[in-house]
Amino acid sequence: MTDMSAFSRPGIPTAPEEMVIRKINQVFHLEGRTWVKDHYRGNSFALYRQILITVLIDNFGYSDAEAGAVCGRARETALHARNRVHNTLMNDKEYGERVKRVFEECK
Repeated sequence: MTDMSAFSRPGIPTAPEEMVIRKINQVFHLEGRTWVKDHYRGNSFALYRQILITVLIDNFGYSDAEAGAVCGRARETALHARNRVHNTLMNDKEYGERVKRVFEECK
């Protein structure tokens, strides 16, 4: 796992988090960061949060709890997000290539 202690400050995004958020915004044509901690489950922002959580776990060694906390979510939600990204979104016709691009460009 990558040592995040040099970056960690409560409520302030770390360098990896900020990089992934910017890349998701760029690839999916989003603005701002309200989608990161939005708590409405029925909106399309859940997709972007799931990608953020999964990239943080897979590419930067965050634990499920750490990645979930970035979005104000529990560890179990992070597990679900990771499963959804790997089992569904990576193979999706509409989103698959863009999801893979985020993973590739955030290493």
